[in-house]
Amino acid sequence: MSYTAPSSRPLVTRPAAAGSPWLWIVLSPTFVLSAAWLIGFVMYFVAASLRYELSYLRFLAAQVPDLATSYSYIWLVVAFLAMMGGIALANFQNAQTAGTAIKPWSEPHSYRAIVIAFIVVAATAFLWVGITVLQVGLGQMISLAASENVEARDLVLDAQFPGGRMISNGFMGIAVFVASFIALPRKTPLKSDKLTILIAIWGFSLFYLGIMPILISGRINFFAAIIGSYIAACIVQRRLYAVQLIPVGLAAMALVWGAKQYFSMGHVTTESPLAQAVQGALFYFYNDMANSLNIVGNIEGNYSFGWESLRFIFFFTFTDDLMLSLTADHRLHSGVFKDAGEFPLLTAPYVDFGYAGLALLVLFGFIVQWLYNASRRDPRFAAACGLAISGVAMSTHSAYLTGQDLMFNIFLVIILAYVSKGPVFKRA
Repeated sequence: MSYTAPSSRPLVTRPAAAGSPWLWIVLSPTFVLSAAWLIGFVMYFVAASLRYELSYLRFLAAQVPDLATSYSYIWLVVAFLAMMGGIALANFQNAQTAGTAIKPWSEPHSYRAIVIAFIVVAATAFLWVGITVLQVGLGQMISLAASENVEARDLVLDAQFPGGRMISNGFMGIAVFVASFIALPRKTPLKSDKLTILIAIWGFSLFYLGIMPILISGRINFFAAIIGSYIAACIVQRRLYAVQLIPVGLAAMALVWGAKQYFSMGHVTTESPLAQAVQGALFYFYNDMANSLNIVGNIEGNYSFGWESLRFIFFFTFTDDLMLSLTADHRLHSGVFKDAGEFPLLTAPYVDFGYAGLALLVLFGFIVQWLYNASRRDPRFAAACGLAISGVAMSTHSAYLTGQDLMFNIFLVIILAYVSKGPVFKRA
């Protein structure tokens, strides 16, 4: 049964105002990408200056090579400009196709779709993780996580089935979509029972994403869910939304970061948990930027042909194992230039295709900016944009923007939006 909004009573009374110009600047891919890499370089040089003064940081960074040359920095500047070129192309395309006025929004009716998606993802997560916990015992699993973190991780990973881990990470997209749905301005507020259920879904999704890094990995998914939720809510509100919750979100991310650092590496140092968290963060900045710089000029034609920057394609087509075997020599070669972690977004296309990787960066910039422009006109794209911008915010850490987890969740929230009942975008 379809739903049609009465033409005489629009669902949203708030006019589709442009919103604060500063809001759109701060949320823009240009600003976020610039801020992320500026912070990354500042923290890299801070960590480098403290590398031999802090014992835990010295231990973590002991195997990280320092092979950066002036050419490494030149590549990052060119790569950054290539992505800016893609953003400019998207803005030019938007200027050619957009109307002269912002059209009013109407309410997407996605409550049922949210609940169904949550049940599917929760059931998958239970099959993957819950059965392992039931077999081992909750108390034993907690004990292993605290004392033998690697063993606990292996138990969970050995229990996975094709697609199980990726589908379970759908909690990320659900959390961001729920945030955009709750924040959407309405003439008639959500009924209290529905609102309670949605808040519970959002809270449980974040709880799952926050707990899982202690057992395996995935702190970045929790960060993306937090950042994406806030960005999506701000987009649909066209203003900074619930500013008082920002410190809560930052505290939650810091807690998950510190907990993972303590459980996985606490046995190698006598430093306090706070010192471990801080020095661990310094190491990650140092290691991530080193991964960006060391490989440039040293790849010697040993390319990975998409594995580093387009990995989602291989996971979605179930060819990841084949690609792993085909890129074995590349990974052995590149391992000389990075001790741990992944190649960041601006370097990964170079590792895949050399100079031709610049074309990929133009494409990445275009797609992210296209989502951003679309989200300003249509609330269906707010969650997808929030996830994409969160990927840009963490682009110094890896090519997370095009990783299988984030791409799966972007597709998920777009599907959720388009199976909504009723009009989603109503022209004036």
